[in-house]
Amino acid sequence: MLDVLHRSGNVHDSNGAKEFILQCIQTIRQELPDIKIELHMDSAIFSDDIVTALDALDNVEYCISVPFSRFIELKGFIENRQRLCPMNDQFKYFEKQWMPETWLRRHRFIFVCQKVKRPFKGALQLVLFDPLEVAHE
Repeated sequence: MLDVLHRSGNVHDSNGAKEFILQCIQTIRQELPDIKIELHMDSAIFSDDIVTALDALDNVEYCISVPFSRFIELKGFIENRQRLCPMNDQFKYFEKQWMPETWLRRHRFIFVCQKVKRPFKGALQLVLFDPLEVAHE
């Protein structure tokens, strides 16, 4: 962790986020000009403005969680997907170039699904154990 931006409780997390992120990157670049910078951010700051600003920077890689509540169509991409690429025994993924309706251009989205075990729903003849179904979320 490089820095923290404190805000009062009545201010959204995205307020001032772009400027703060770019200032942190500039600080790193002054000390380590050739280093690759990786950013991992939560969904509160996911916006076209921030993604476009990060795309314009050299040697900066990032991932931002996407808020499903703001982009309902993403759920449909996942539900209708027939084939997933395995990452390991627990995770599978797929990629899609997509542009939200209010954005100016397409971006790369990576959808990650995790294998989970859920209690079996249905009638059991003998209740000797709780069977589990395996699915991906």
